[in-house]
Amino acid sequence: MKATNIIWDVDCEEDLEHLPTEIDIPSGVKDEDEISDYISDKTGFCHKGFVLEDELYKDLLMEQQEQM
Repeated sequence: MKATNIIWDVDCEEDLEHLPTEIDIPSGVKDEDEISDYISDKTGFCHKGFVLEDELYKDLLMEQQEQM
């Protein structure tokens, strides 16, 4: 799973240059609150939201589209 489109809560726009646009989430972290905490703990910055992408699900969708 991967967190993408992270909306960082920064005071200085320059901080955005050093923050990732996506973060891989370990398989044991599943609850949305745990994911939120993981993102903040990993980067040291708070955020206002993110989008979760499941790589396995995306791979399955791509395989289905290729078969059509």
